[in-house]
Amino acid sequence: MPGCVNNRQINHRQQGFTLVEFILVMIITGIIAVGSTQFIVNSVRGLNDLTRRDVMANSLRTSIEKIQRQLARSAAASIRIRRSASAQCLEMLPIQAQAFYTQAPLANSGRHIQVLALKAKVTGMRALIGSSDANLYAATGTGALSSVIIEQDNTLQTQLTQLRLASSHRFNQGSAQQLINFVSTPLSYCLEAGNLYRYTGYSLRQLQPMPDTLPANEPKKVLLAQNLLASSNFSHQPKTQTFNIQFTVAADNEQLSINQQLWLTDE
Repeated sequence: MPGCVNNRQINHRQQGFTLVEFILVMIITGIIAVGSTQFIVNSVRGLNDLTRRDVMANSLRTSIEKIQRQLARSAAASIRIRRSASAQCLEMLPIQAQAFYTQAPLANSGRHIQVLALKAKVTGMRALIGSSDANLYAATGTGALSSVIIEQDNTLQTQLTQLRLASSHRFNQGSAQQLINFVSTPLSYCLEAGNLYRYTGYSLRQLQPMPDTLPANEPKKVLLAQNLLASSNFSHQPKTQTFNIQFTVAADNEQLSINQQLWLTDE
């Protein structure tokens, strides 16, 4: 019996961890803790990177979509690009209204245009018929863009409207669909010093304006995007009626580029 008591005492003394086992457990626990922490840190960093890239991409896509929608609502013949050492500008004439002409000064110069189904007031605007390879903005008395409309008379008969121009004009070509567009003031998108601005509320000019002669304050000057690189640019191929936008943005030593090609139409 005494021997049995001693065995129980020995077994009781051997329960629990030895010092070596305890140290090993601490080491293993530390390794697991460090690994878990690093996994969490990497996951958070990855999420932050993904969020940053998404913000960059959304900024570029939003800017490109705004320009794309405006191009679709503008006269294709009016699109022009001008570059300088410090800026690059895209200009266009937004179409404010459309109708069908029944009479227009095509063969000879004149001051009167008769249109059908005109639902807007176009006094103060200019009429645009067809397209022209020449400078649309040149005030020559001939071409696709007329002088300013100074009178609009809707009393002829149902759905017909008589328009009178400020000066005599001759359109150099007609429209196959007899479509007439009406435009007012131009607008520009300019890349300057890594920023993209939208300019409105300025007069039509023969020489395309640059930022130093465009409006300087809101709401006529609006910032659309920042941190754009010098490789960002506009390009236009009138013969193929295509327009290309390439924007590259940089943030936190990372670059993101989006290239969008658009097909334009005159009518």
